[in-house]
Amino acid sequence: MDNYRWGPLSVVVSPQHQDHDGSFWRLVSTSAIMEQRFPTFLEVARVRDQFFAPEAEVIIRMHPGLGWQPGRSNCLYLWEALEPEQVKLQN
Repeated sequence: MDNYRWGPLSVVVSPQHQDHDGSFWRLVSTSAIMEQRFPTFLEVARVRDQFFAPEAEVIIRMHPGLGWQPGRSNCLYLWEALEPEQVKLQN
């Protein structure tokens, strides 16, 4: 896990995160922690461009129900499936 300060943002990169269902993801979390706000769309887009390959399909994923709580209330999590064929996203 790598931690970065990037302008007003705090960024944490987990290159290989195993989720509760056994799937593997590249996980990048970002927050404007010092300003106590969510990152803007433009800030999230820049984080995506900086920490993921141009061809990567990146999502902001929300787990069902309240069984999973984020570490910070103003943090967004960007996910890229490392084995996309094993991930079943509901449309």
